[in-house]
Amino acid sequence: MRAARPSTPKWSANCSLVPFSSTPLSRLSPRETELLRYIAQGYINTAIAERLHVSLSTVEKHIHSLMDKLELPRDSGYSRRVLAILRYLDD
Repeated sequence: MRAARPSTPKWSANCSLVPFSSTPLSRLSPRETELLRYIAQGYINTAIAERLHVSLSTVEKHIHSLMDKLELPRDSGYSRRVLAILRYLDD
């Protein structure tokens, strides 16, 4: 019996290799996961920036990146923040 082949890697949006079978949440960096946790707790961007001692634009860049990694549609008619929280809570 042959051993199972590892999943074929693919390129992610940030040009790093990720396993093809990875879930969207597993693609998040530790910082993006931390921001998603704050979003799920109801923090707004400025409060997140203050807690992490970073600029508001840094928080916005991380949030934009995590929304893309979670593969949330921009034009779905739903709030991307709510969809991100639901995906986070579902995991």
